[in-house]
Amino acid sequence: MSDIVDRLLPYLLENRTLSDKGIHLLQKAHQQISKIKKEDRQAEEWFVLGYYAQQIQDYDDAQAHYSQAVLKNPEFEAAYKFRAAVCIDTQQFEDAEYDLNKALELDPDYLDARFEFARLYHEQDKNKEAVEALKSLIEKEPDYSDAYALAGSSLEKEGKFEEAVEFFDKAIEIDPDSGHYYTQRGLANYFSGNFEAAKTDLEKAQKLSGTNYITQFNLGLVLAELDEHTKDAFRNFERAFKKAPDMLNEFFKQAGKIEKKRLENRLRGLVEKHSKAQSTDSQFYRDQLITLLGRKIDEALNN
Repeated sequence: MSDIVDRLLPYLLENRTLSDKGIHLLQKAHQQISKIKKEDRQAEEWFVLGYYAQQIQDYDDAQAHYSQAVLKNPEFEAAYKFRAAVCIDTQQFEDAEYDLNKALELDPDYLDARFEFARLYHEQDKNKEAVEALKSLIEKEPDYSDAYALAGSSLEKEGKFEEAVEFFDKAIEIDPDSGHYYTQRGLANYFSGNFEAAKTDLEKAQKLSGTNYITQFNLGLVLAELDEHTKDAFRNFERAFKKAPDMLNEFFKQAGKIEKKRLENRLRGLVEKHSKAQSTDSQFYRDQLITLLGRKIDEALNN
């Protein structure tokens, strides 16, 4: 195994967020390993190739490379866990369950594999099972911030927004620099009707994660509920759809039934709310907002 793989592997196995230096090291390792004959590659080298492919969302290659890793080393529990994560992302749920059982058979204390099992439940809308699995995981590792966040997401899908917010609070307490956690709490506050708290959270998320079409769309949702922010709501939606014209179509294709229907109802509710508004303040932007959202809803549902 090369020195570069030896240096990189501990970070990958723990699935840490890589620094710019770490990303450069991963790219360099990928280049070096790609020059090695396939039959001469070690399990760890196949794993690095799988990790690299997974990061660029080349899931077919990622799955193939992780498979080579476990062929080379059938006791490589991390390769099973990472292959399971790819299977979850590509909705190969039975294969994911097999891999996670194998990883836990090799290492019953493998907490990241237990987290992926909870994510497997979550992605299949088995939300009660997900929350129970995550609570058990949290008992073993109280500082596992992603476990709190995923539990919050599962509770949110069940409509238990207040309980979800409590889990997001804990995730943020552990990792206050995660824009993703603020986004999740902001949306839970939004769907529970706590719009001011949602606005605060989503603005914080945008500050931490940067401005992109997702943060703009989320802020548009919240601002459209607040009468004094109609112009800002329209501008955020306008910019989001300009950057990603098909974002709503893609969301409706990929989202679960609960999330899809909930967002559709909320968007239709915004159109109705602004159509019935008595105030003439910001009427131009209100009309633009109604037209934009109405068109995007129709496009998303008819494609």
